[in-house]
Amino acid sequence: TSTLDDKRKENRMLHLMSEQDALKRVQEYLQRKGVEDISPIAREVKSEGVPDRKNVVLIFMESMSADLMGSFGSDKKLTPFLDSLYQQSLSFSHFYSSGIHTNHGIYSTLYSFPVIMKRNAMKGSVIPLYSGLPTVLKENGYCNLFFMTHESQYDNMNAFLRTNGFDEIYAQENYPAEKVVNSFGVQDDFMYQYALPILNDKAKTGEPFFTVLLSISNHPPYVIPPFFHARSEKPEEQIVEYADWSIRQFMNAAEKQSWFDNTIFVFLGDHGKMVGTPECEMPQSYNHVPLMIYGKDIRPAVHEGFGGQVDVAPTLLGMLNMSYLQNNFGVNLLEEERPCMFFTADDLIGAKDSARLFIYSPDNQQEFKYKLDNGKLHTTADDEGFGLLKDYCFSMLQCTEFMVKAHQTIDRSVDKTMK
Repeated sequence: TSTLDDKRKENRMLHLMSEQDALKRVQEYLQRKGVEDISPIAREVKSEGVPDRKNVVLIFMESMSADLMGSFGSDKKLTPFLDSLYQQSLSFSHFYSSGIHTNHGIYSTLYSFPVIMKRNAMKGSVIPLYSGLPTVLKENGYCNLFFMTHESQYDNMNAFLRTNGFDEIYAQENYPAEKVVNSFGVQDDFMYQYALPILNDKAKTGEPFFTVLLSISNHPPYVIPPFFHARSEKPEEQIVEYADWSIRQFMNAAEKQSWFDNTIFVFLGDHGKMVGTPECEMPQSYNHVPLMIYGKDIRPAVHEGFGGQVDVAPTLLGMLNMSYLQNNFGVNLLEEERPCMFFTADDLIGAKDSARLFIYSPDNQQEFKYKLDNGKLHTTADDEGFGLLKDYCFSMLQCTEFMVKAHQTIDRSVDKTMK
């Protein structure tokens, strides 16, 4: 299956600009010089003092578009807990998913590489190797755990994650058969309940843990538990209420545990979903997602700069005061600024700054240009700003293609350790 996947149309190389131009431009945009024998964008990240060995719990919120939250203008009151958390966290208002599928969110968030259109970068005839958040934390003595609701091998997750830094995977195979409600396995609240005693056991070892919880309930076919009573009448809104409630139950339970005060909690959408009426060829509700970082010593604030899933790992590692060799496209959002953010959908590429949205279709080389006015999109004539957006997203994606093709996706010291 992996060999056939390699030959699929979406897995063919993307040609947006010359590789050498792309490498040069990305080095300029990210202010990198590269590290010999690793990659042209690798760099040493040096932190003073000792690392902060806090636990990290990262929750991927299935299909959680920013447009579903009151914090971003929704008047449906579907996410009361997440909205309260948004005010108590280091939150990011202009944050975007790399793509529009769960495998995209996992790959980009954990390993800080952009995704290319429909492609599932975790698949391949040979399991690809990456250094990223799990491998750096593992080097620093963390135990890495991943909890999902469905079968572990879905989207090649089990093989890819175990190969790239995770110690333990918990999935449908581990759960009681009577708790499986549909083809995507168990529901969110059960997975959260299942994870807590395991995290308690890890905490007793005295070593820090990194835990990823991949929710699924906000994905059709929707199953509303009989014990949950939603305010809304529409199933697609009821399930958002349930997803929000499940996270509240998890956090209320976690708050009672001994490890809670020594833990950083990260909440982000794996991708969004269609909310309301499409406003353009690439509805922004699919890629505009929330990011909230919550913890005892984290000062609440709303970060207005642009960011994306590729930036989560460098930002967290900066907060943990860790030194490491970075070999990816992410930036520490608390220390560096992006002029814009880029993202993809199945057939389109997008880039956005505070005034413009640029969309490109590789299939027919068609471009779409929009100006932003009070949050509304309006088609507009070309200007210099669109050229910058095009150059930014084209160079980032073409550089990604080069590094993946050249197998420059790892820190070689990590590769030797794994071998």
